[in-house]
Amino acid sequence: MAGWKQILQGIRQGISSGLFPDICFCCNEFIERANYAGAEERPAAGNSLVNETAEQIFAEIMAPCLCSGCIDGYLPVTPPFCTRCGEQFISRSVENHLCGQCISADIAGKKRFVSARACGQYSGTLKKLVHTYKYHGKTGLGRPLGALLHIHLLKHYDNGKIDLILPVPLHRQKLVKRGFDQVMGMLCNWPWSAQGRDKLLENGMVLCENVLIRVKNTDTQTGLDRKQRGKNVKNAFAVTDKDRIKNKRILVIDDVYTTGATLEECSSALYRAGASQVCFLTLARAM
Repeated sequence: MAGWKQILQGIRQGISSGLFPDICFCCNEFIERANYAGAEERPAAGNSLVNETAEQIFAEIMAPCLCSGCIDGYLPVTPPFCTRCGEQFISRSVENHLCGQCISADIAGKKRFVSARACGQYSGTLKKLVHTYKYHGKTGLGRPLGALLHIHLLKHYDNGKIDLILPVPLHRQKLVKRGFDQVMGMLCNWPWSAQGRDKLLENGMVLCENVLIRVKNTDTQTGLDRKQRGKNVKNAFAVTDKDRIKNKRILVIDDVYTTGATLEECSSALYRAGASQVCFLTLARAM
């Protein structure tokens, strides 16, 4: 997959261009070039990375901008976990199964998303990276974090069962205040090809921007409990073009899954517009 080689080579070339200095983005310690020297000679094709462990994928992609200690601070989502929402279970002695919250939703007859997967746990190094990227203006991190998202897309959803990819949108007021859209900042680094007004991946998935929009400028979810978060984002999303959504299998991309309130509201809006199924992929998952 030539697109994957270009992504990884671009990350490494960014070192010499000044995009990624020799300072770790998490701890500000010096990064030894030996950590990634000769990386261009290692296999970079998407198929080979898909078969690696989550730890190996993270280390391969993030080596140009993290020290070895911070790379070791990454925590993957490991089985057993909920087969729907992806929450990792505390007990290590059980098999993957639905968690209590997902079972309760089924009993109540609530139509929910089909599955949610993440690149890692929202803690340690990955949490620091999200904060550095999202709140401290380090927009160059969109490239490696986007590469991390893309390989997990191939790992979890490259099965011909997704039609459209939609980013969770920012409200325009928050976009102006932050200065950039953190989700699109990652997605724009995926290996898209153009077909008319659409952007396509090699597996046929189509990126649809501005179809799912945020119509309510919600307060920050930080510090709110599950009930408060649900109330905060209630009716916050709408679909602008139902014809594009009707009977489609949707994958929604976001940076962090915490309580799932935002994702639940997104899926509700998409189901009302006629989507046949909704799945999620996030950079990080709170446990």
